[in-house]
Amino acid sequence: MASNSFIAPTVYIQDEEGQKVINTGLYAFVRLTMHTGFLLMMIGTFLWLGTLFSFLVGIILLFLSILFIISIEEKTLINDLNGYRNYTEKVKARLIPFIF
Repeated sequence: MASNSFIAPTVYIQDEEGQKVINTGLYAFVRLTMHTGFLLMMIGTFLWLGTLFSFLVGIILLFLSILFIISIEEKTLINDLNGYRNYTEKVKARLIPFIF
């Protein structure tokens, strides 16, 4: 949040606040840093629960939901936020640097 004051739990373009593409800090390596943090937190929670069932089911449901959310968010940002399409060409990783 220190790098991106426009971060919000739902995706919308904050025109009145002058939203722009942030490409510094973690955003130089990963486009969706809030989702990356949530992913790591949830994996830790599944491991903390201590059962293989909770880990496997949790990971599957987590990845399906994050992929769905990312598809909506990226479409909105590409279509409505100036410069985001160029940013996606420079920063390829959505969640995990050099992997995904």
